[in-house]
This record gives sequence, C-alpha cells and structure tokens, in this order.
Amino acid sequence: MQQPNLQERLLDNIVARYERRSDAVEDLCRILNSTKDPVYRRLRGDTLLTPQEMQLLAIHFNISLDRLVFSDSTKLVCSFKPITQKVHNFEEYMTYFNRDFELVRRMPNLRMYSASTEIPIMACTYFPELLGFKLYIWGRTSWNFEYLRDRPFSFSLITEPVRRTIKESQSHYNHVETVELLNVGSIDMTLAQIEYLLYSESFADPNEALALCDILGKWVNHVKEMVIAGRKFEVGSSASEFAAKFHLYHNEIFFTTNITSMQSDLGPVVYFTYNGPNFMRTTDERFCKFTNDWFEEVMSKSNHMTQVSERIRDWFFREMIKKIDRVKQRLVVYIDDH
Repeated sequence: MQQPNLQERLLDNIVARYERRSDAVEDLCRILNSTKDPVYRRLRGDTLLTPQEMQLLAIHFNISLDRLVFSDSTKLVCSFKPITQKVHNFEEYMTYFNRDFELVRRMPNLRMYSASTEIPIMACTYFPELLGFKLYIWGRTSWNFEYLRDRPFSFSLITEPVRRTIKESQSHYNHVETVELLNVGSIDMTLAQIEYLLYSESFADPNEALALCDILGKWVNHVKEMVIAGRKFEVGSSASEFAAKFHLYHNEIFFTTNITSMQSDLGPVVYFTYNGPNFMRTTDERFCKFTNDWFEEVMSKSNHMTQVSERIRDWFFREMIKKIDRVKQRLVVYIDDH
C-alpha cells in the first residue's frame, strides 16, 4: 500500500482537528484565500499545494513539516524557545513559563507526569523564596544576567512582581492532576547550592541561608500533607474534594534528567530540560509513547506514597528533614566561626 505523501499528511492532520469536514473546508478557504472547489481539489490530491501554501498552513496550524516528512525515521523534532526568546530577568522567565503552562493546563482531561533528580520547578511555587533562590542560581549560571554578576543573593531580589508571577504559576499547578517521581536525594542539589553560596560569600545576609533551610523543611512537610490527602492545596489551607489529585511515587533506584509528560485528550506533549531550567518540547508520537511507557514501568516498581504504610511514608520525609538539619548545623557552625 502506497504511503501518504506530504500534502496528504498535512491536510489529513488539519482536517482531523475539526468535528466536521465542512468546517475544515471553510477555514481552508479563508486561510488560502480560495473558493471551495480549489480546496476540494487539493484535498483529493488532484491539485498540488504550492510551497507557499504549505508554509502558510503549517504556520497557521503550528504543524511541523519535518515531523510529517520524517515520521517513520529516527529523527526527532523539538522546539526550543530560548533560541528565539532570550531571558533578561526573573519576571520575564516566569511570564514566559506561565504563558506556556496556561495553554497546557487548559487541555481537556490533562494529567502531568514529572520525574526529576531535584525539586521540580512547579513544586517550588508554594514558597516564593525557594523558587526565587533557584531563579538566582539560574540567573548566575544558565542565563548569565549581567546585573547578578557580582550581586549576592538576597530575598529582596524576589520583588513583588516576581512573587505575583510565582503565585500565578502555583495556581496553574494546583489545577492539574500530577504524578511525580522523587527520591530522598531530590533535595540534595538545593542543599548543596545553599551551602556553596554561603561558603563563597554569595549571601547578602548569611542568616538567609539558614532561613532557606527552614523553608525547605516547610516544603517537605507541605508535600507530605498533600501526599496524605492525595490532593493539592495551598500552604496553610487544606484539601477539598474538588482539588486536583496529587500522586507521589518514591524510587531510590532510577536516575534521569528532568522530564515532564503531559497527557490529554488532545494528545501527548513531552518537556525535557536542556541547560536547565530551559526546556525542549516535542509532540513526536513515538517519543511521547516511549516516555509514557517509561513512566508506567518506573511507577510499577515504585512506592505510591499515598497508598504505602504510614511507617514507610514517615521514613521518606523524615530522611529529607534529617538531610536539611545536617546541612543547617554545618551552616550554623560556619556562620559562628566567621
């Protein structure tokens, strides 16, 4: 059987987005500035789309022609926003982030799967100081913000506009059912960053390093409360039966780069970090299926923390708190000696 050509794949992709073929034809007439007869001839394959028409349709419907051409090969088509949109400050990054996540969270029957070797970005939104600290680290390393080059970290860097964008992110996150894969070492990177910045005299006030440890401890306790409830909710409140579901899986064996898979009635989307916190995005069906199969396999070999015994759950979060306390004790000794 002959494989569909590029035009057939493109038009089939477009028509599949409509409940009625006639609605697709109406839109194609408008986009191509054409009447119905030429559009039907192109749909039947009697007339070829011009290169300009293909480009126009691909841009309008956000379809990758590369993905249609290489659908049966090992090539993977991704989008990477930082190439075209440079980040200049914290608020700008969070605004971009929220814009993307706002579109994603409106997908019907959305479920988000996340696996990370450290605290996921979205999970940090419950404590603006914690996410603000991560933004500072990225601003000094990945983004190379000039205004941070010789500026130590301070909570004052987390301005009110930045806090508002973080609050907006938290609202988006709270509305999405989430499955997260973590291990006890997920907080190690953040603790190491706090400790290194203190030793390198990169805190404007050394006591804020201790405050960050306390905030990280509060984050651990809040995640534990959400695990017990099986629902998401803001700090200081409680879960309702209408809140988005929250599933945490514990596995001390797997190690992976930070990756997120979005599954909805509109199809899957996978995000994976590159030069974090920047991320690449793909809707490649084969890669998304591979990723989703990987999640299912790891979850089958992990502890679902909402369903495990209280003893196992307490051990998991207690070990995290122990890690935080040990680092905080070292920080106190260092501050006292200096």
